[in-house]
Formats: sequence, structure tokens, C-alpha cells
Amino acid sequence: MPIVLRLLAASNLAYETGGPVSTSPYAAIAQLQGCKTFTRGIDRINSALVGTADFGVVVAFRGTLPPNTNPDPLQTIRDWVQDLECELDAGAKLPGLVHHGFLGALDSLWPDLAPEVSGQLQAAQVKKLFVTGHSKGGSMAHLAAARFAMTSTISGNSICVRTFEGAMPGNDDFASSYARLVPDATRFEYQDDVVPHLPPSVAGRALLRGLPGFEHVVALTDDFSYAHAGVLSFVDWQGNLVPDSPFLRLERNFRLGQQLATGGVKQVIRDHAIDTTSVLWEVIKGAAI
Repeated sequence: MPIVLRLLAASNLAYETGGPVSTSPYAAIAQLQGCKTFTRGIDRINSALVGTADFGVVVAFRGTLPPNTNPDPLQTIRDWVQDLECELDAGAKLPGLVHHGFLGALDSLWPDLAPEVSGQLQAAQVKKLFVTGHSKGGSMAHLAAARFAMTSTISGNSICVRTFEGAMPGNDDFASSYARLVPDATRFEYQDDVVPHLPPSVAGRALLRGLPGFEHVVALTDDFSYAHAGVLSFVDWQGNLVPDSPFLRLERNFRLGQQLATGGVKQVIRDHAIDTTSVLWEVIKGAAI
């Protein structure tokens, strides 16, 4: 079974950290031993799990709580509000400037998460760390990998990051420093999912300009600009995994702009899914990666 598929299963499993994750069908795919879960922050909106696989230690961060499945609407609202806390801040043991809300989420988990990762790495036969997550969890994964590399818990060359449809975690300084700290980092993104375009960079704000309801976004100053972290592996509109390119960026912006301008919100939301019924799951399951 491809390691990336097992990490995608772990990212799904991270959404179930409120209960016994061992009973989840994703647990059988992720195949993690000694799995420990952590939920921290206001109303326990931040969550991650740590477990050991035959290929190394896995850390998976939970994404933003989906409003249609969580029985606690206040918890969901607080989680979404944290996503909107997108001012850029300097974080301890992190390069550049990063998303304020995601930084706070990581900081809430770090005192318990870091010792658990260290302990499982010491006990693991394969001394390699895999960091993953979906949506907000994908952004947190990049921040966590950078901090692990900078705190000498493990060398950056022994860290592998695979994220799914995450938002941008920081500015250009963070992204360029991160590429040197953690060279093996890939982000998987799918078709017209809007989340990887957020928070909007200067170019992203140009895309939104003229669309009703986005006036406050495009009016932000140019020093408020985010950048992608890691190398893109994109699932295109034919279901193929393709690399980043200037043409792909133009096509993605054009298609997403069309969806937003013509009311295709349901499709944009569906494109963010990573469960076993999603196209992203099927593509990764069948890919030789």
C-alpha cells in the first residue's frame, strides 16, 4: 500500500481524535502502532495524533471541523474563527512570518506533542518523521515540520511532509527558508478547491478583484501576502497528477474564478474532500507514488 495513501488515511483519522481512533476504518489503512491523540486549545479545537508505522513515526494534524458533522456548533465556529486570524506573526523556532491562528493552534499542542514524537522516534526502528494533515491540518504540518527541523528533534533531511489541500501557512520568507529546512515536502491539491488559494497572496487578490463580496480581501495591503510551502502535486480536471507550472497556475485561477462567479460553490466545497468517496483518494490510491 502506498505510503502517501496511508498518510491520507492518517489525515482522515485525525478528524476522529475525539473518540477511539482504533475503531475507525481509516485506522486499518494507516496502520499506526501506539497511536496517541491530543486535543488542546479553546474548546479543544486543535487536535493531532502520533503513531509509529513500519516506515517511521507519523504526526497527523486535524483540519478545520466540518460544520455538517460536528454536534457542537460553537466548537466549529471557534475553529473557523481561528482560520480567519490570518495576520502574519513571528513564531518561536520558525522562520519568516506565519499565520497567527495556525501558529496558536500549533503552540497549544506542542508541549505534549513534541515529547511524544521524540519518544516514539527513539523507540522506532526507522528513524524518520512523516508529518501530514488536511486543510488547516496541512498548514499546521508545514509549521510543525519546520519547528522540528529547527529544534534539532530530528534532522530536516529525515522529515517527510505530505499535506492535502492545505491553506498557505506563511509568507515568502517562511516558504523559502522552509524549502531549505525540510526539502522533502509535497502538497497535494485538487481541481477547484479554494482552500489552497487562502489566505490570498497579492496575485490571489487580483483573481478575486471584481467578484462581489470580496472587496475587503482585495483591499488588503501588499505586505499582507502569503506563499505556498512545499512542492505541488496537483490532481487536474482529467484526474492526472501534474506538477506546478505557470500555465497551471493561470488555468487554476481562471477555473476557480469561473466557479465563484457562476455560483459553483457546492463543487468548490466538494473539491476539498479527502474521504474514500473523493476523487483525490482514488487518484492517490491508484498512483505509483
